[in-house]
Amino acid sequence: DLYLCPHLNLRFSPGIFFGNKVVKFRETATQEYRTQDIKSNYIVVPIELKFSALRCNNFRPYLIGGVMGTADVSKKRNDLLKLNTFDGYLTIGLGCDFYLPYFKLIPELKFCFGLTDVINRKRNDLRDPADIKFTQSLKKATSNMVILSFYFE
Repeated sequence: DLYLCPHLNLRFSPGIFFGNKVVKFRETATQEYRTQDIKSNYIVVPIELKFSALRCNNFRPYLIGGVMGTADVSKKRNDLLKLNTFDGYLTIGLGCDFYLPYFKLIPELKFCFGLTDVINRKRNDLRDPADIKFTQSLKKATSNMVILSFYFE
């Protein structure tokens, strides 16, 4: 946390996020469904500006916004869809500092909007044309996240 002025801080808080995506494909000719469960473990590197209000009694609300880079470190498998390892996000959120007798509790709600296409289209591992069509059927896919965090200081 870098203090810039009384109500503005620059924050750098790396972390790890665990996530899950379920993709459902529908075959138009047969009306059959195929699903794929994609588990992800992200190493995140956010750089954000935190604009805080005045402290009122024992709480201080704030708004936050910035950018976040991610790297998916989960083990890759040969699935119908493969996601790229790296992605970038714009982040915006809000939170509140609660000053308690022995520590500070900070709940924060953040919305992250993906900037790049996450589908890996270079699939040399797929030989069957029936499987390649699943990757080629998507023009673009971006990732979005909603993050609820609790900090203890």
